[in-house]
Amino acid sequence: PEGAPRGLLQLRVRERVSYAARIPARLAAIAPIAVGDATERPLRLGFAKGRWRINDRVFAMGETPIEAKRGTVETWLIRNYFNSMPHAMHLHGFHFQVLERQTSPDQLAPLRVDAKSRLATDLGWKDTVLVWPGESVRIAIDFHMPFADAQTYMFHCHNLEHEDGGMMLGVRVAA
Repeated sequence: PEGAPRGLLQLRVRERVSYAARIPARLAAIAPIAVGDATERPLRLGFAKGRWRINDRVFAMGETPIEAKRGTVETWLIRNYFNSMPHAMHLHGFHFQVLERQTSPDQLAPLRVDAKSRLATDLGWKDTVLVWPGESVRIAIDFHMPFADAQTYMFHCHNLEHEDGGMMLGVRVAA
């Protein structure tokens, strides 16, 4: 019945373990992706006619509306036009770096760590970035890959209802 206790997990600690290594005072530096004259791709997140969308499109199997050239760098400007819900946007196959956040909600202000309005969680390699309501996030993606032939990947919202509701696009990377 609802509210009844459930036994889902039991942890049994059998012995104490120590860890002798020291955590370094400074972590490894991450070289920024050189964006130079990279192509910027606008991506609009929205909702219309009962479906979640990217650039006014809903997912269609076999379609790859995003075409990237292997060996290039692109910047994507992801804009969340829906003013009530964040979207955890995930890219398969490639890691990216968050370059900046724009028009972020006021509650993020105390969490900013630099003049680009990035958060501490934005400073490493990412495959998912949370885009808050009304916010725009610029990311850099290096499309160098070891494959000679074309590959198809997915870009989608990690909120399952949004992904299943159409907020997903195919990304084709080719020579």
